[in-house]
Amino acid sequence: MNKKKIIMLISVAIVVCLIPSTIFAGSIKKHKVKKPIHHDKQINRMANEFSKKYKEDNGEDDLSVVQSLLRDLVNYFWASEVKDYDTADPKKKTYSKDVWSELNEVYRVINTKINNAKSPYDLIQMTALGAMPSNDILEQLFYMKELGKMTVQIVPNGYKDLPEQRKELNKLIEKTFKYKSRPKSIYNDFYWGKYCDAKKSLKSDAKRIKSFRDIVKVKEELSSKNPEDPEETSGIEIDGEDIPTEQWVYTNKQLDRAKKIISRYSAKLVRKLKNKHNKEKKNIKLADTLLKKFNKTVKNGYDMDLMVKQLDDFIIRLDKIFEDKNMKHPMMTGDRERAKKRLEAIFMDYRKKDYSDSNWENIMQKHSDTIEELEDAEYIEDADEIIKNFGNALKKVPTKAKELKLQRKKYIKIFLKMEKASKYDKKKIHKIIRKAKAELYKADSLEKLKSVYKIYLKKAKRTVITFKIKVKKPVQGPYPRVKGFNMEEVIKFVLHLIRVIGSQR
Repeated sequence: MNKKKIIMLISVAIVVCLIPSTIFAGSIKKHKVKKPIHHDKQINRMANEFSKKYKEDNGEDDLSVVQSLLRDLVNYFWASEVKDYDTADPKKKTYSKDVWSELNEVYRVINTKINNAKSPYDLIQMTALGAMPSNDILEQLFYMKELGKMTVQIVPNGYKDLPEQRKELNKLIEKTFKYKSRPKSIYNDFYWGKYCDAKKSLKSDAKRIKSFRDIVKVKEELSSKNPEDPEETSGIEIDGEDIPTEQWVYTNKQLDRAKKIISRYSAKLVRKLKNKHNKEKKNIKLADTLLKKFNKTVKNGYDMDLMVKQLDDFIIRLDKIFEDKNMKHPMMTGDRERAKKRLEAIFMDYRKKDYSDSNWENIMQKHSDTIEELEDAEYIEDADEIIKNFGNALKKVPTKAKELKLQRKKYIKIFLKMEKASKYDKKKIHKIIRKAKAELYKADSLEKLKSVYKIYLKKAKRTVITFKIKVKKPVQGPYPRVKGFNMEEVIKFVLHLIRVIGSQR
């Protein structure tokens, strides 16, 4: 099931979570499952490892870095999943020539894609889980893994064994679609038709198999059509009761339960709205008519996806009857994807070379956090605010040039303060600071700027005025007291005057 459909299926939950015009808000909740990037656990682990290394590189958007990371991933995967072609016996090979040829073709295809990429984003996809290899690269890795299992122990004669492999694949399809364990009686005609069509389509694909990669492709499709082992899915929760929304077939029992939950909820929602707007007689009548038609639609419902969409439409129409001008607009099908594209358009304007490592890491973290926020956003207005905040946050991250300018300004301010201080030799420090400013403006990196600052700070400190007072005969204390004067204080004052006069020369 594609991503857009998934978004559509949970949109009903999003619609009613916070409808301002109702006091029943929050009774529908979405329960999302963060799905792994690929159904194969090992490939999923490898993708997560790639994401981790990508993040360790501070999300380097340089094409060559991404290519290098992916080449390492492909080579590591090849080494772990594909055995050596040669064995200790020169006459014995690990794979037939045909399987080995297909394995090498997979390796060639994946490396050609990596080498010919024009942008790092031709090779990766940004997800809530982080940066991941693109789907077509993951698909080739899956081919590599499954073909790597087809040693001469299983496929000794290459393409001559394809007829036997077709038979084995048909057995697997039959085993998956066991009518005894999934009898027609548990499905309505619509889903039984989907069930039979899926089996027919897979068996037809099995007949057309011309390569071992075709076998892998059919097996991959089969894994997604196994009704005995449904994967964990997202859904909606209404008044504490779950309705699944991402299965490819639903039983009559699941449909009947969903109908009861939806009918009970819609009636309760209308009742609450009527009580709240009890003076709006015309609107109450319209709501009753709408509910009556909706109940009939639900009763005749045969498609879970359609029923959920109809509930979505019902809530929107009901809200229009009791319209609230302050109502937010729920994220509908495609809104989330459009929001993500707007986010990426802003993000793509930024380049790693323009920022220090720490600030680029901050940008990457903000990008990852914002994708997560958009995944959870329930309203278009919320998504707009999230994207706006993201753009504003990135504008506040100083570039290397801005950091350089701010730091230069800080250092110059320190030097100017020193120049005004009376304890430094005016002529000497003025000359040093003039040179320091010139060198600070020449510095084109924070490291050089800091180095220049330290050098000239040391020189400036050496211009502190010092005095040596020579007396022919030391004056011994205690000092004679003159009426109204403290001789010790007088001497201190005289020394201060000498220092001031000396600094003004």
